[in-house]
Amino acid sequence: MNSNSGDRKARSLLVFGVEEVFWTQSSSGFQSLPLLRVLNLYKVKFEEGKLPSSIGELIYLRVFSLYMAQVSHLPSSLRNLKLLLSLNLAVVLGEPVHMPNVLKEMLELRYLSLPQLMDDKTELELDCLVNLEALCSFSTQHGSVTNLLRMTKLRTLIVNLRESCSYETLLASLRELRNLEKFYLSADFVGEFVLDMIHLKDLTLHIYMPMLHDQFRFPPHLAHVRLT
Repeated sequence: MNSNSGDRKARSLLVFGVEEVFWTQSSSGFQSLPLLRVLNLYKVKFEEGKLPSSIGELIYLRVFSLYMAQVSHLPSSLRNLKLLLSLNLAVVLGEPVHMPNVLKEMLELRYLSLPQLMDDKTELELDCLVNLEALCSFSTQHGSVTNLLRMTKLRTLIVNLRESCSYETLLASLRELRNLEKFYLSADFVGEFVLDMIHLKDLTLHIYMPMLHDQFRFPPHLAHVRLT
């Protein structure tokens, strides 16, 4: 990624599965692309799994994707990307991802996909992300379910419910999500199951549930159901 005047004017960069040696040589190259609005690093490998801190130089980024990239360490300089509308951190499954608590700085986010596996000590504050319309791979192990209370614009929500949070607590936080249309829940155990989501159209449940209560009713507009 050699710097020249053409590079510096680039607005979009899409990379697909580039070899690791390329990124070893050019990891500081983000600085040569200051005007980027869109950056897609699909399946890209990084030296030692570290996303270069120079990513923080791309302050005009609106869309950033690390989908299936081989990354295990995200830098705190991500906090500089305050104009992001879409952030995909669904990196390839491997070792836990070091995820600094910087997402709370990205107040414009509409779409956020978190890593499925993060360091045990990871604690994320997301309650300021009131513009979110899609939140994927949210785990109650790494963030308080009460963060969802203010996300009233959410249309898509994918939740991994862990032992630290009860299903009843989750439900209490979901009651404010009047616009929710797509809901995915993964949990080890759910007792009495209630779905009070009037606009829900797409439902996926990956849970252990001994029985459905006699009063259980699916939401009236539900079009797709997946049960595991």
